[in-house]
Amino acid sequence: MKKYVYSFLLMIFLISVGCFAQNTQLKRYSDFSMNFDGWAAAQYLGNLDEVEENMTDEAACEYITDKFSPFLKQVTKLSKNTTWLFHQAMEEWDYEPHEVYFVICSNSLYSEEGLLICVVVNEKKDFLWRAFMVDEEAVENTDWDEIFEMQ
Repeated sequence: MKKYVYSFLLMIFLISVGCFAQNTQLKRYSDFSMNFDGWAAAQYLGNLDEVEENMTDEAACEYITDKFSPFLKQVTKLSKNTTWLFHQAMEEWDYEPHEVYFVICSNSLYSEEGLLICVVVNEKKDFLWRAFMVDEEAVENTDWDEIFEMQ
């Protein structure tokens, strides 16, 4: 049953990525006094409580990491600018614990690379996240059929 729930969560997650990329406008954020500047957007994906009562935030993050790691390079540390952009994009939402979001951050609107961050809200201002570097090569070389395959 858990594999089915995780597969369902992943399917929703990946379908949302496609819709997110096509329908979301990146917004420019800047604070020149702190030397922060860039583009970001956050998109709500769903609430873990609605998928399965016993799914933990950590389990959801690990599942997503396991599925994306073979295809996209995982980033374990965010720069100060990216962290600031991430928080700016999340502040656009009235988020609650156990909600899942995607955040895309980029230094430029026309950049050929950026970060895709999967966020699970633990508590207010406390997030679990997994970040992946996304560029043209990663998109072209990713086996999306394998990711979408339900197990």
